[in-house]
Amino acid sequence: MKHWMAHLDNHGWFVPPIWLWLGWVLLSRSWWLVVIAGVSREQGAALLELFYPKQMELYQQMALAAPVVVFMWLSGLRHKLPPWLLRVWQKGRGITLVVLVSDFVIQGYAIANAPLTATLPMLVTAVLTLWFALYLVRSWRVDMTFTMIPSDASRKEEGRGVNDN
Repeated sequence: MKHWMAHLDNHGWFVPPIWLWLGWVLLSRSWWLVVIAGVSREQGAALLELFYPKQMELYQQMALAAPVVVFMWLSGLRHKLPPWLLRVWQKGRGITLVVLVSDFVIQGYAIANAPLTATLPMLVTAVLTLWFALYLVRSWRVDMTFTMIPSDASRKEEGRGVNDN
């Protein structure tokens, strides 16, 4: 835990590590695919059908990844969050882990049901998901990102103003 202050932003919050961001991108891949399909217009439907032949699977993945997308959005607004959203932010590691385990179970189910049709990208995604789970559990920076609240934010959470003593 050397030089932990180097990982703080201008507001005193821990900057989410790049590996956390990459893991969030991995978990929210269905949202990114929808954005890419929307931008590509004519080929959008074909692109979505290529990755998600059954529309229900796409909707399931998007619903599963919704909390991760919210945490990606909240990470830049932490210094402005009301106290109730700060408490939600503090539970972000656990919520991300639940989403991660659910995603891994869905991937494992898909691979187990059709082992002969499992593609290399499916297997790589499963391995990356497992690696991200281990990183999420073991990283002290991820822990500090979700648990450390600067002193002025904790005063705001207690109901006092920043300048009140």
